Amino acid sequence: CGAWGASMGDPMTQTQMKALARQLAISHGIPPDGYIAQIGQESSWNPNAVSPSGAMGLAQFMPATWAEWGMDLSPWDPAASLSAGARYMQWIPLWLKSQGLAGTWDQVLASYNWGIGSVRNAVVEHGDNWLASAPEQTQEYVEKLAPHFSNGGSTSTTNAATGALLVGLGALLWMIDK
Repeated sequence: CGAWGASMGDPMTQTQMKALARQLAISHGIPPDGYIAQIGQESSWNPNAVSPSGAMGLAQFMPATWAEWGMDLSPWDPAASLSAGARYMQWIPLWLKSQGLAGTWDQVLASYNWGIGSVRNAVVEHGDNWLASAPEQTQEYVEKLAPHFSNGGSTSTTNAATGALLVGLGALLWMIDK
């Protein structure tokens, strides 16, 4: 599989993938530099990446999570993977807050990496020291990426409507450029 656009049929360059990631992050209320750093950490911008644990594509979804968030698209499609990743990153803090947690970017990033249930259980069992109970790989993931997400501070997804307009405009401009 190559780095193909969702319906364009043309390969996407890394520059195009990063531009799309930025637009999707903005539309979903995610710090764009953070989302770009996260995808770089997840897959090194390789849409064909497969982790030793079986995570797939740019956003490194596990098969069961992809089945829920991938909208019946291919995890190898950069646009589909980036879109699903942004939607998932927007949803995670909402779910964490519904569980009585703060929903900080540290918790969101750890949830993306370790699993939402694992983070919820760690916070319930260990309180403010929850991250110390996470696997070392998750601790390193959060430590590396949190500075790109407002230093682990409060999450907000209020920018979605404005961002959605920017994504639509960006997609239109990308199609015209072809």
